[in-house]
Amino acid sequence: MKFAANLRRLNHDLRFLSVNVVILFVLLNLVAARLPWRADLTRDGLNSVSDSTEKVLSRKGQPILVEAYITRKLPGEIYAEIQPILNQLDEISRIGANRIKLHLIDPQDDDDRKRAERRGVQGIPIEQAKDAEASVRLGYFAVYVQIGEESGLIDLVDQGRIVSDFEYRFLREVKRLQDKEKQSGVGYATLPGSLETRMWQRAEDQSKDNMFGFRSLTERDQGRWIDVSLNEPVPASVETLIVTGLPELDDTEKYYIDQFLMRGGNLLLLLRSFDFQLSRQDPRLLQMGLGSGAGQAFVNQEELGHLNDWLKPYGLQLQGRILFEPKLAAPELDIEGNYLVRMKNPAWAVYSHDSRNFSRDPMFQYTGQLVLPWFSDVVTVDGRQPSVKYRTLVSTSEDVIARESSSLALKDMQRIGSDAADENVGKRLSVLIEAKGSFQSAFANQPKEQLPVSKDQQSDFRPGQKSGSESTIMIMGSPYLVSDIFLRNEQNMQIFQLNSAFVAGLIDELQGDTDLKAARSRIPTIPLLEGPPAFIGYILGDAFEFLFQWFHILALPLLLAAYGWHRLSRRNRKRGISNGGDTTDNTTSATDPSSLKADL
Repeated sequence: MKFAANLRRLNHDLRFLSVNVVILFVLLNLVAARLPWRADLTRDGLNSVSDSTEKVLSRKGQPILVEAYITRKLPGEIYAEIQPILNQLDEISRIGANRIKLHLIDPQDDDDRKRAERRGVQGIPIEQAKDAEASVRLGYFAVYVQIGEESGLIDLVDQGRIVSDFEYRFLREVKRLQDKEKQSGVGYATLPGSLETRMWQRAEDQSKDNMFGFRSLTERDQGRWIDVSLNEPVPASVETLIVTGLPELDDTEKYYIDQFLMRGGNLLLLLRSFDFQLSRQDPRLLQMGLGSGAGQAFVNQEELGHLNDWLKPYGLQLQGRILFEPKLAAPELDIEGNYLVRMKNPAWAVYSHDSRNFSRDPMFQYTGQLVLPWFSDVVTVDGRQPSVKYRTLVSTSEDVIARESSSLALKDMQRIGSDAADENVGKRLSVLIEAKGSFQSAFANQPKEQLPVSKDQQSDFRPGQKSGSESTIMIMGSPYLVSDIFLRNEQNMQIFQLNSAFVAGLIDELQGDTDLKAARSRIPTIPLLEGPPAFIGYILGDAFEFLFQWFHILALPLLLAAYGWHRLSRRNRKRGISNGGDTTDNTTSATDPSSLKADL
């Protein structure tokens, strides 16, 4: 009874309750710190990690030593950029548990600085201005990773900026150290009509028909590609063969690709049905209405027919038309250098989950956007491959517009959709199709002695895949997703990053290794341009820009001033004060409650 009485007394003791609340708060924080989840409320999830971290670190392996050499005493704007990396390191350490040995080191004294330099971390000068004085000191921004005897270094500053994809870089380095000798298994068909992957020697090499940048980045992440000329069988080390552009294939090359499929290989086809040339013109001539229209696109039906003859036995066809998406047009900072502002490019379509362009497939779970440039649609042919399943992975909107030829100059494309001849197709068209199953050879009905190879190779002919084995063909109606032309200016670099993550994800799917897909896909999306068509400003010139600018500068202040004057006039009328300041009604006192109520 006495204990119960004391307990009731303590329940009404404010000091006792306050102490218990503090203890409970501390205990809850200790428990929450050890729970396997966090809530990241930032827009792009900058302070957390993706599912890729758990996939990579949950596998059994040697302990991973992580030494983060990060200077903490920084100007506010720099520290705000480095803080998400610190949060991600904390998440990595928590998920990795006993496998991750994390050390956060702020190299302030000589011993820590020497230790950082032994790891290969070099100091970066940081300028700080205080009052009338300026000082320069060294800052350290790198993460050292060691697994067994292998080690690597992740720089946190790239091209003068704090990296925004630290999680992906960290996991990529961990996988590289774990699979030191792993081959990419990716081959690239070097055929006439295909996109090139030649190293840049001059600015013109960053063209629409070159994809050196994407190949370089992908080789760094996944291993070196193998160039395949197709004048002989595809090397046994190639698991996925990439074919781009509008390749010119002879019968022997078709045969080697066919037999590559029959042995269980995969194909990624990034193909085009039309060609065009982009030329840089003098903006002064364009403003005067002079100069030829650049970017005219046309379909070469004969070459396209040869390509479709190769694809048809596998149940696939590439349509010979140019597609435009006026309502989903991507914003482009002109790659031809004719304009200084971003304009809508209907030939570049921004596809996303919101516009229902992606299929409900797990492979698109982490995909934010895809910018599909200069593209056509693809279709299937029934009855060609009965043991193969076809499905559309990416489709257009129902408002897509199709043409057989068109100018691709930015100025001309602003009118697409407003011409009477531009009717919406009215249905969704497939732009990425997956064909997966057990394929039959395109040469199955041809006598062996007529096969376009030597007699020795004819004896090794496979008319179909072995029972239970499968291959996959992914075909897309554009080879330009990761073209070097997007690297010409920084504004379009984000489009390249989005598409690079998308295409690399397709390769991962074909290779069966999707560990890094979630981390790679964490790229900020791009907003669509809204408002009046950009060609209005082009037609009206500087006068339109002047009026448009000053309308926005003066409109809001003038509206507020007019509203204030109207409000003040109403209050004065209620008080009986004329505009001249005379009183029209002297019977109401200024302190009359009814007058105050009216004012309120």
